[in-house]
Amino acid sequence: MSQPAQRFPWERLEGVDDYRVVEANIDDACEIAVEVWGRSIGWPDRPADMYRRYYQQNLVERSRLLLLQHVPSGRIVGTVGASPRRVMWQHRELKAAVFSHLCVVGEHRKVRPAMLQIGRA
Repeated sequence: MSQPAQRFPWERLEGVDDYRVVEANIDDACEIAVEVWGRSIGWPDRPADMYRRYYQQNLVERSRLLLLQHVPSGRIVGTVGASPRRVMWQHRELKAAVFSHLCVVGEHRKVRPAMLQIGRA
């Protein structure tokens, strides 16, 4: 009797066809981001203030926020952000970024949607 072919864990992962990553308009996305953060990481205090400071008031240049959209429902179900920073290395200034707010709401928390976000960031 032959054994079934071995399946690796990544072969059982769902595809990402039901998701897409969209660039957020930083001026308009605060409410959307705060709602996703509340459903995924549960920050209880002052997320709107944090959003304004991190995304809208960065001293180097404006931060970037990507939103993960579940295409069939049209809902935003995840975020990932990047905030530019100046870094000194060997007496030279380099441009770097801090990645943050990588989160996906519980019912969509799968590896591939999160990796899709990271790949586009």
